[in-house]
This record gives sequence, structure tokens and C-alpha cells, in this order.
Amino acid sequence: LEPLKSTMEDVRKVLGDPSRAVDIADYMAPYPGDEKAVQPVWRYDLNDKWKILVYFVKSGYFERRLFDESLYDTLYSIDYIPKEPLHFDLSKLSPTFVRTHTLAACAAWDEYADGSGLVYEVYTARPQHGGAVAGDLNRIRYGPPKELIPNQRNKKMAQPTNAPYSSPAPQVQKR
Repeated sequence: LEPLKSTMEDVRKVLGDPSRAVDIADYMAPYPGDEKAVQPVWRYDLNDKWKILVYFVKSGYFERRLFDESLYDTLYSIDYIPKEPLHFDLSKLSPTFVRTHTLAACAAWDEYADGSGLVYEVYTARPQHGGAVAGDLNRIRYGPPKELIPNQRNKKMAQPTNAPYSSPAPQVQKR
């Protein structure tokens, strides 16, 4: 599956039917179907440790403003979310990953991105909901590469992580 190219049909062919589909534009209503959904988000229960959330370009308010309407029904990102708190060892990240900080209403996290579309979100404080603490993984996101996001093409990414290089892939450990 490839962000900004794979269609909703492609996602269903690869992952099957989602265990839950919602239209976040009308979250409490029954899912109206792929064509009628204004902001669809699909959930897959991968196993007892991970769930997957699938977002399309039309799923997000900002994404809808960035991309042409012809891309609305294409995949934006696949997010792997741990079902239980998992500690994330930042020392395993390559120095190619750069950090940006996000502060939301009920959580704060750092995003570590390498520009290819791979992003690790790690909590910097205990979120208001759930059992996670600072240093736990929020999610792993695979989305479009930086050069395909209109407002990111010429923008430099934030500060480098300065994490020592010891492995090309980070290791996630259960707390």
C-alpha cells in the first residue's frame, strides 16, 4: 500500500474489511459506506497487541485543505497503535530521524520522522487517558514522504534527535 496512490479498494484488497469503520464527521452515526463517508477512518485489530488505523486524505481537515480533491479517496496513512503501553527506546533511532513536538488537549508527544513517511510518536508526558507514561510509544505512522506534502516540500524539519546510532530499526519493549 502506498500513501497518496492506493485507493480505498486497494486497502480492502490487502487488509480485508475493517473490524470497524467510522465517519468522524458524524462519529455516532452508522458508517454510511465508503463513497458517502466524509471523513472515513478504518480500524483493524491486527492481534492482541496492535491495532491499525487507516486514514485517507479526506479523513483529515488539514489534509483535505492541502491536497487536490482527486486524492481524497486515496490512502493518507497507516497507523500502528499498541493496545498496551510499550516503552520506546529512543537510543535505537538513527540520527536521520528528526524530532518535532506536539501538544494536544489531552496528550503531548514527540514525533521522530525520517522524511520517507515513517514517523514514531513517543509520549513526553502521561496522557490523560490510558496507562501510558512519558517514553511510551503513541503510534508508528507510515504516511506520504515529506516531499509529497505540499506545505513540507521546502520546509526544513525540526531539530535532530541527536540519538546515538546503534541500529537501523528502533526496538519497542513492553513495560
